[in-house]
Amino acid sequence: WFVTGGGSTSLYKANPSTGAVTTVTSSLGYGADGVAVEPDGSAAYVSCFNSHRVLKVTSGGTVTTLAGSGSAAHTDGTGTGASFYKPFGMLLGGGTLYLNECGSATARAHTTGRIRSIVTATGVTATIATNLNSPDYIAMDNAGNFYTTSWNASCIQKITGATTDYAVIAAI
Repeated sequence: WFVTGGGSTSLYKANPSTGAVTTVTSSLGYGADGVAVEPDGSAAYVSCFNSHRVLKVTSGGTVTTLAGSGSAAHTDGTGTGASFYKPFGMLLGGGTLYLNECGSATARAHTTGRIRSIVTATGVTATIATNLNSPDYIAMDNAGNFYTTSWNASCIQKITGATTDYAVIAAI
């Protein structure tokens, strides 16, 4: 298992059988939040909320920027040509990394959140859903529907395919 310290600068590897925790790297920059791991354990991807980047961390601890310029913006592109605005929760499926962007965290601008996709082999980033209400964590079902939790609205949002709208399916 790979975990961050919830906004910390480190990525840890935890062994659930022994309880041992080792530090993979301490050079992520403040705001490391979401983690997704390659099935073979060769790399972990970390969303950095405050630096607006997605990092790739090899099993040996080498850290590189997979995508994100470091500027708070919503720009599709490749590698550092893409920009994120507070990336957070992530999942990995079929060589594509999906992540939520919380967007603006002000009291009056909660629907700037979006889901973005990043092809892990190339770093190509694309927007696949917008106007979400403060999304943080993300999951996907076998039909390709996305589910996000909302830290602001205390609900679960369902996004069906590429869309600019969402449906609240449960209050939490």
